[in-house]
Amino acid sequence: MERARIILCTGAPGSGRHACLEEMMHVVPADKKNEVKLFRLRDLMLELAQERGISATEETILDLPEETRRVLRGWSVEKILVEAQSAKVCIVSTPASFIWKKRPIRGLEFADVQKLNPELFLTIIDDVFRVRRTLRNERQWQGQEFTLEDIAEWRQREIEAVQDFVRIYFPQTRRHYLFARDHPPDVLYDLIFSTHKKKVYFSYGITHADEKALERVKALISKLRDHYVVFDPLTIKDHLLVEGLKELSGDRRIRITISYRTGKETFDEPADEVEEASKVMDTQIVTRDYQMVDNSDIVVAYLPGVELATGVICEIVRGYTYGKPVYTYHPHEASPFLAYHCTKLFTDENEFVQFLLRAA
Repeated sequence: MERARIILCTGAPGSGRHACLEEMMHVVPADKKNEVKLFRLRDLMLELAQERGISATEETILDLPEETRRVLRGWSVEKILVEAQSAKVCIVSTPASFIWKKRPIRGLEFADVQKLNPELFLTIIDDVFRVRRTLRNERQWQGQEFTLEDIAEWRQREIEAVQDFVRIYFPQTRRHYLFARDHPPDVLYDLIFSTHKKKVYFSYGITHADEKALERVKALISKLRDHYVVFDPLTIKDHLLVEGLKELSGDRRIRITISYRTGKETFDEPADEVEEASKVMDTQIVTRDYQMVDNSDIVVAYLPGVELATGVICEIVRGYTYGKPVYTYHPHEASPFLAYHCTKLFTDENEFVQFLLRAA
Protein backbone atom coordinates (compact mmCIF):
# COMPACT_ATOMS: atom_id res chain seq x y z
CA MET A 1 0.00 0.00 0.00
CA GLU A 2 1.23 3.49 -0.88
CA ARG A 3 2.29 5.52 2.15
CA ALA A 4 0.02 8.42 3.10
CA ARG A 5 1.30 11.93 2.56
CA ILE A 6 2.14 13.29 5.99
CA ILE A 7 1.94 17.05 6.52
CA LEU A 8 3.49 18.49 9.67
CA CYS A 9 1.75 21.70 10.67
CA THR A 10 3.34 23.59 13.56
CA GLY A 11 2.58 26.92 15.17
CA ALA A 12 2.98 28.32 18.66
CA PRO A 13 -0.03 28.28 20.99
CA GLY A 14 -2.28 31.23 20.28
CA SER A 15 -1.37 31.27 16.57
CA GLY A 16 -4.70 29.76 15.55
CA ARG A 17 -2.91 26.74 14.10
CA HIS A 18 -5.49 24.06 14.81
CA ALA A 19 -8.46 26.35 14.16
CA CYS A 20 -6.97 27.10 10.71
CA LEU A 21 -6.68 23.39 9.98
CA GLU A 22 -10.23 22.65 11.15
CA GLU A 23 -11.52 25.49 8.98
CA MET A 24 -9.54 24.14 6.03
CA MET A 25 -11.07 20.68 6.55
CA HIS A 26 -14.46 22.19 5.68
CA VAL A 27 -13.04 23.05 2.24
CA VAL A 28 -12.06 19.42 1.54
CA PRO A 29 -14.59 18.00 -0.97
CA ALA A 30 -17.12 15.62 0.58
CA ASP A 31 -15.92 12.68 -1.51
CA LYS A 32 -12.34 13.19 -0.24
CA LYS A 33 -13.00 13.70 3.48
CA ASN A 34 -12.57 10.02 4.35
CA GLU A 35 -9.10 10.09 2.78
CA VAL A 36 -7.85 12.93 5.01
CA LYS A 37 -7.08 12.62 8.73
CA LEU A 38 -6.24 15.49 11.07
CA PHE A 39 -4.39 14.66 14.29
CA ARG A 40 -3.81 17.03 17.19
CA LEU A 41 -0.72 15.63 18.89
CA ARG A 42 -1.65 16.97 22.34
CA ASP A 43 -5.04 15.23 22.25
CA LEU A 44 -3.44 11.91 21.31
CA MET A 45 -0.92 12.29 24.14
CA LEU A 46 -3.72 12.94 26.65
CA GLU A 47 -5.72 9.93 25.40
CA LEU A 48 -2.70 7.65 25.74
CA ALA A 49 -1.87 9.06 29.17
CA GLN A 50 -5.39 8.22 30.35
CA GLU A 51 -5.18 4.69 28.91
CA ARG A 52 -1.91 4.08 30.78
CA GLY A 53 -2.96 5.60 34.06
CA ILE A 54 -0.82 8.75 33.79
CA SER A 55 -2.46 11.76 35.39
CA ALA A 56 -2.48 14.58 32.84
CA THR A 57 -4.89 17.24 31.61
CA GLU A 58 -4.75 20.02 29.06
CA GLU A 59 -3.70 22.36 31.89
CA THR A 60 -1.00 20.08 33.38
CA ILE A 61 0.51 18.16 30.48
CA LEU A 62 3.47 20.53 30.23
CA ASP A 63 4.17 20.00 33.94
CA LEU A 64 4.87 16.30 33.34
CA PRO A 65 8.52 15.20 33.49
CA GLU A 66 10.30 15.65 30.18
CA GLU A 67 10.87 11.90 29.80
CA THR A 68 7.14 11.17 30.33
CA ARG A 69 6.20 13.70 27.67
CA ARG A 70 8.80 12.25 25.32
CA VAL A 71 7.37 8.73 25.75
CA LEU A 72 3.77 9.91 25.29
CA ARG A 73 4.75 11.82 22.19
CA GLY A 74 6.59 8.80 20.78
CA TRP A 75 3.55 6.56 21.36
CA SER A 76 1.35 9.16 19.68
CA VAL A 77 3.59 9.32 16.62
CA GLU A 78 3.44 5.51 16.35
CA LYS A 79 -0.37 5.66 16.54
CA ILE A 80 -0.45 8.27 13.76
CA LEU A 81 1.71 6.05 11.54
CA VAL A 82 -0.70 3.13 12.07
CA GLU A 83 -3.73 5.34 11.29
CA ALA A 84 -1.93 6.66 8.20
CA GLN A 85 -2.20 3.24 6.61
CA SER A 86 -5.91 3.85 5.98
CA ALA A 87 -5.61 7.42 4.66
CA LYS A 88 -4.13 9.27 1.72
CA VAL A 89 -3.24 12.44 3.65
CA CYS A 90 -2.47 12.79 7.36
CA ILE A 91 -2.04 16.24 8.89
CA VAL A 92 -0.26 16.43 12.24
CA SER A 93 -0.95 19.57 14.27
CA THR A 94 1.37 20.59 17.11
CA PRO A 95 3.61 23.36 18.37
CA ALA A 96 7.30 22.67 17.82
CA SER A 97 8.11 24.63 20.98
CA PHE A 98 6.53 25.99 24.14
CA ILE A 99 7.26 28.66 26.70
CA TRP A 100 5.84 27.29 29.92
CA LYS A 101 6.31 29.05 33.25
CA LYS A 102 9.11 31.13 31.70
CA ARG A 103 11.10 28.14 30.45
CA PRO A 104 11.43 26.70 26.93
CA ILE A 105 10.03 23.21 26.32
CA ARG A 106 10.29 21.13 23.15
CA GLY A 107 7.04 20.30 21.42
CA LEU A 108 8.78 17.88 19.05
CA GLU A 109 12.02 15.93 19.05
CA PHE A 110 14.17 15.22 16.02
CA ALA A 111 13.34 11.53 16.42
CA ASP A 112 9.59 12.27 16.14
CA VAL A 113 10.08 14.18 12.91
CA GLN A 114 12.32 11.45 11.47
CA LYS A 115 9.63 8.84 12.14
CA LEU A 116 6.87 10.95 10.62
CA ASN A 117 9.05 11.81 7.61
CA PRO A 118 6.70 14.63 6.52
CA GLU A 119 6.35 15.50 2.88
CA LEU A 120 5.57 19.11 3.75
CA PHE A 121 6.27 21.43 6.70
CA LEU A 122 3.94 24.31 7.55
CA THR A 123 4.12 26.87 10.36
CA ILE A 124 1.01 28.91 11.15
CA ILE A 125 1.76 32.44 12.38
CA ASP A 126 -0.31 35.40 13.51
CA ASP A 127 0.04 38.97 14.76
CA VAL A 128 1.69 39.17 18.19
CA PHE A 129 -1.15 41.17 19.74
CA ARG A 130 -3.83 38.75 18.48
CA VAL A 131 -1.76 35.80 19.72
CA ARG A 132 -1.66 37.34 23.20
CA ARG A 133 -5.42 37.90 23.18
CA THR A 134 -5.97 34.29 22.11
CA LEU A 135 -3.68 32.96 24.87
CA ARG A 136 -5.49 35.04 27.50
CA ASN A 137 -8.74 33.41 26.45
CA GLU A 138 -7.46 29.82 26.50
CA ARG A 139 -7.86 27.79 29.66
CA GLN A 140 -4.42 26.18 29.47
CA TRP A 141 -2.66 29.55 29.57
CA GLN A 142 -4.60 31.22 32.37
CA GLY A 143 -2.27 32.77 34.95
CA GLN A 144 0.67 33.03 32.56
CA GLU A 145 1.51 36.41 31.10
CA PHE A 146 3.61 37.21 28.05
CA THR A 147 4.93 40.51 26.78
CA LEU A 148 4.57 41.30 23.09
CA GLU A 149 8.33 40.83 22.79
CA ASP A 150 8.04 37.37 24.43
CA ILE A 151 5.45 36.36 21.85
CA ALA A 152 7.45 37.74 18.91
CA GLU A 153 10.52 35.83 20.08
CA TRP A 154 8.47 32.67 20.63
CA ARG A 155 7.10 32.96 17.09
CA GLN A 156 10.66 33.17 15.76
CA ARG A 157 11.79 30.25 17.92
CA GLU A 158 8.94 28.16 16.49
CA ILE A 159 9.96 28.97 12.92
CA GLU A 160 13.63 28.25 13.59
CA ALA A 161 12.87 24.92 15.28
CA VAL A 162 11.12 23.69 12.13
CA GLN A 163 13.85 25.13 9.91
CA ASP A 164 16.34 23.03 11.87
CA PHE A 165 14.28 19.86 11.27
CA VAL A 166 14.27 20.54 7.54
CA ARG A 167 17.90 21.66 7.32
CA ILE A 168 19.33 18.70 9.24
CA TYR A 169 17.18 15.81 8.05
CA PHE A 170 15.66 16.89 4.75
CA PRO A 171 18.10 19.34 3.10
CA GLN A 172 17.02 20.39 -0.40
CA THR A 173 14.17 17.84 -0.45
CA ARG A 174 11.40 19.45 1.65
CA ARG A 175 9.88 22.90 1.79
CA HIS A 176 8.87 24.79 4.91
CA TYR A 177 6.07 27.28 4.32
CA LEU A 178 5.02 30.07 6.65
CA PHE A 179 1.27 30.53 6.56
CA ALA A 180 -0.43 33.53 8.15
CA ARG A 181 -3.69 32.82 9.96
CA ASP A 182 -5.46 35.60 8.06
CA HIS A 183 -5.10 33.83 4.70
CA PRO A 184 -8.39 32.24 3.55
CA PRO A 185 -8.80 28.49 4.25
CA ASP A 186 -8.92 27.65 0.54
CA VAL A 187 -5.34 28.94 0.23
CA LEU A 188 -4.25 26.49 2.94
CA TYR A 189 -6.19 23.76 1.13
CA ASP A 190 -4.40 24.56 -2.13
CA LEU A 191 -1.02 24.62 -0.39
CA ILE A 192 -1.58 21.09 0.91
CA PHE A 193 -3.64 19.47 -1.85
CA SER A 194 -3.21 21.44 -5.09
CA THR A 195 0.41 20.49 -5.56
CA HIS A 196 0.24 21.40 -9.27
CA LYS A 197 -0.32 25.08 -8.45
CA LYS A 198 2.77 27.26 -8.47
CA LYS A 199 3.48 29.32 -5.35
CA VAL A 200 3.53 33.09 -5.83
CA TYR A 201 4.83 35.73 -3.44
CA PHE A 202 2.92 38.94 -4.20
CA SER A 203 5.09 41.92 -3.30
CA TYR A 204 3.62 45.41 -3.01
CA GLY A 205 4.07 48.61 -1.03
CA ILE A 206 2.23 48.46 2.30
CA THR A 207 3.49 51.20 4.60
CA HIS A 208 2.19 54.21 2.65
CA ALA A 209 -0.56 52.55 0.61
CA ASP A 210 -4.04 54.03 0.87
CA GLU A 211 -7.24 52.00 1.16
CA LYS A 212 -8.04 52.29 -2.55
CA ALA A 213 -4.62 50.94 -3.55
CA LEU A 214 -4.91 48.04 -1.11
CA GLU A 215 -8.36 47.13 -2.43
CA ARG A 216 -6.90 47.00 -5.94
CA VAL A 217 -4.13 44.68 -4.75
CA LYS A 218 -6.67 42.41 -3.01
CA ALA A 219 -8.67 42.15 -6.23
CA LEU A 220 -5.56 41.15 -8.20
CA ILE A 221 -4.55 38.57 -5.61
CA SER A 222 -8.06 37.12 -5.63
CA LYS A 223 -7.98 36.78 -9.42
CA LEU A 224 -4.59 35.05 -9.34
CA ARG A 225 -5.67 32.59 -6.64
CA ASP A 226 -7.78 30.66 -9.11
CA HIS A 227 -4.51 29.66 -10.74
CA TYR A 228 -1.78 29.98 -8.08
CA VAL A 229 -1.17 29.64 -4.35
CA VAL A 230 -0.61 33.31 -3.54
CA PHE A 231 1.11 34.50 -0.36
CA ASP A 232 0.02 37.97 0.75
CA PRO A 233 2.48 39.69 3.15
CA LEU A 234 -0.31 41.92 4.55
CA THR A 235 -1.89 38.93 6.27
CA ILE A 236 0.53 39.76 9.13
CA LYS A 237 -0.21 43.20 10.53
CA ASP A 238 2.38 43.73 13.29
CA HIS A 239 3.50 46.93 11.53
CA LEU A 240 0.17 48.63 12.30
CA LEU A 241 0.89 48.48 16.02
CA VAL A 242 4.40 49.86 15.51
CA GLU A 243 3.05 52.68 13.34
CA GLY A 244 0.76 53.59 16.24
CA LEU A 245 3.85 54.81 18.12
CA LYS A 246 3.80 57.87 15.85
CA GLU A 247 0.38 59.00 17.08
CA LEU A 248 0.39 58.46 20.84
CA SER A 249 -2.32 59.75 23.15
CA GLY A 250 -1.50 61.33 26.50
CA ASP A 251 -1.84 58.04 28.39
CA ARG A 252 0.78 56.42 26.12
CA ARG A 253 -1.47 53.68 24.87
CA ILE A 254 -1.95 52.53 21.28
CA ARG A 255 -5.54 51.92 20.27
CA ILE A 256 -6.15 50.43 16.85
CA THR A 257 -8.91 48.57 15.04
CA ILE A 258 -7.75 45.99 12.51
CA SER A 259 -9.80 44.35 9.78
CA TYR A 260 -9.31 40.59 9.52
CA ARG A 261 -11.10 38.28 7.13
CA THR A 262 -13.25 37.16 10.08
CA GLY A 263 -14.15 40.72 11.13
CA LYS A 264 -12.75 43.76 12.92
CA GLU A 265 -10.87 43.56 16.22
CA THR A 266 -9.83 46.44 18.47
CA PHE A 267 -6.61 46.41 20.48
CA ASP A 268 -5.43 48.66 23.31
CA GLU A 269 -1.75 48.15 24.08
CA PRO A 270 0.81 50.05 26.22
CA ALA A 271 3.17 52.07 24.02
CA ASP A 272 6.25 51.23 26.09
CA GLU A 273 5.69 47.53 25.53
CA VAL A 274 5.15 48.00 21.80
CA GLU A 275 8.35 50.02 21.65
CA GLU A 276 10.26 47.21 23.38
CA ALA A 277 8.93 44.67 20.89
CA SER A 278 9.23 46.85 17.79
CA LYS A 279 12.87 46.01 16.97
CA VAL A 280 12.13 42.28 17.06
CA MET A 281 8.98 42.72 14.99
CA ASP A 282 10.73 44.93 12.42
CA THR A 283 13.50 42.36 11.96
CA GLN A 284 10.92 39.59 11.58
CA ILE A 285 9.08 41.50 8.83
CA VAL A 286 12.24 41.22 6.72
CA THR A 287 13.26 37.65 7.58
CA ARG A 288 9.68 36.34 7.33
CA ASP A 289 9.04 37.94 3.93
CA TYR A 290 12.40 36.70 2.63
CA GLN A 291 11.53 33.16 3.69
CA MET A 292 8.22 33.41 1.83
CA VAL A 293 10.09 34.66 -1.25
CA ASP A 294 12.59 31.80 -0.96
CA ASN A 295 9.86 29.15 -0.82
CA SER A 296 7.82 30.56 -3.69
CA ASP A 297 8.17 29.59 -7.32
CA ILE A 298 7.51 33.10 -8.64
CA VAL A 299 7.77 36.65 -7.31
CA VAL A 300 5.11 39.06 -8.56
CA ALA A 301 5.76 42.73 -7.82
CA TYR A 302 3.14 45.45 -8.09
CA LEU A 303 4.55 48.99 -8.29
CA PRO A 304 1.87 51.31 -9.71
CA GLY A 305 3.35 54.56 -8.36
CA VAL A 306 6.33 56.66 -9.40
CA GLU A 307 8.00 56.18 -6.03
CA LEU A 308 9.33 52.68 -5.42
CA ALA A 309 8.73 50.95 -2.09
CA THR A 310 12.06 49.93 -0.54
CA GLY A 311 10.69 46.63 0.72
CA VAL A 312 9.38 45.65 -2.71
CA ILE A 313 12.73 46.43 -4.33
CA CYS A 314 14.53 44.29 -1.75
CA GLU A 315 12.11 41.41 -2.36
CA ILE A 316 12.58 41.72 -6.14
CA VAL A 317 16.35 41.53 -5.71
CA ARG A 318 16.00 38.61 -3.27
CA GLY A 319 13.82 36.64 -5.67
CA TYR A 320 16.03 37.34 -8.68
CA THR A 321 19.20 36.45 -6.75
CA TYR A 322 17.67 33.14 -5.67
CA GLY A 323 16.71 32.19 -9.21
CA LYS A 324 12.98 32.99 -9.11
CA PRO A 325 11.18 34.44 -12.12
CA VAL A 326 10.29 38.01 -11.16
CA TYR A 327 7.37 39.64 -12.98
CA THR A 328 6.86 43.33 -12.21
CA TYR A 329 4.20 45.90 -13.05
CA HIS A 330 5.53 49.49 -13.07
CA PRO A 331 3.84 51.93 -15.48
CA HIS A 332 6.63 54.49 -15.34
CA GLU A 333 10.18 54.86 -16.59
CA ALA A 334 12.15 52.11 -14.91
CA SER A 335 15.60 52.42 -13.42
CA PRO A 336 18.18 50.11 -15.07
CA PHE A 337 18.63 48.53 -11.63
CA LEU A 338 14.94 47.63 -11.44
CA ALA A 339 14.88 46.33 -15.01
CA TYR A 340 18.03 44.26 -14.41
CA HIS A 341 16.43 42.34 -11.53
CA CYS A 342 13.14 41.59 -13.31
CA THR A 343 12.54 38.63 -15.58
CA LYS A 344 9.83 40.65 -17.30
CA LEU A 345 8.73 44.24 -16.70
CA PHE A 346 5.23 45.44 -17.65
CA THR A 347 3.89 48.97 -18.06
CA ASP A 348 0.33 47.88 -18.92
CA GLU A 349 -1.61 46.35 -16.03
CA ASN A 350 -3.99 44.29 -18.15
CA GLU A 351 -1.08 42.82 -20.12
CA PHE A 352 0.64 42.06 -16.78
CA VAL A 353 -2.39 40.20 -15.42
CA GLN A 354 -3.10 38.31 -18.66
CA PHE A 355 0.51 37.18 -18.86
CA LEU A 356 0.35 35.81 -15.30
CA LEU A 357 -2.89 33.96 -16.02
CA ARG A 358 -1.40 32.38 -19.15
CA ALA A 359 1.83 31.49 -17.33
CA ALA A 360 -0.09 29.45 -14.75
